[in-house]
Amino acid sequence: GSRVQESRSDDFLVIAPNPSSSDVTIGIPSTVAATGGTVVITDVLGRILYQAHTVPGQLYHTVDVSHFPIGAYRCRFEGSGFTLNASLRIIR
Repeated sequence: GSRVQESRSDDFLVIAPNPSSSDVTIGIPSTVAATGGTVVITDVLGRILYQAHTVPGQLYHTVDVSHFPIGAYRCRFEGSGFTLNASLRIIR
């Protein structure tokens, strides 16, 4: 038979505080953090403003967004065969 991947309620990124003006902490679900991955923040045009690799098992990643212009951004966590997305707002 074919295998269907279950969708779990904890398979999403949590960004706090959101909106933010200085640092944000990205919570990575334990179900995907085990393998590590890449945190990417893009602007509304898709330009990469931040990119960093996480180590396997890392559940939190903090980013200094104080230099980002005010506005809306997309944050994603890319791992082996999956991508998790969340929205981020920068305020002053």
